[in-house]
Amino acid sequence: MALGLVLIFEGIFPLALPEVWKDTFSKMVKFKTGQIRFYGLLSILIGIIIIFIGK
Repeated sequence: MALGLVLIFEGIFPLALPEVWKDTFSKMVKFKTGQIRFYGLLSILIGIIIIFIGK
């Protein structure tokens, strides 16, 4: 169920605004590895907070 929701949310942005998505993705590719890891960690922490608030 959760994986389905993630895929829906991941698909909304490229479906609605494909050019903006391409520009954003090309900028993300230029990030350093540490920056990508930081945003990954930040996403995990925000997800955990949302799960705990939802309970």
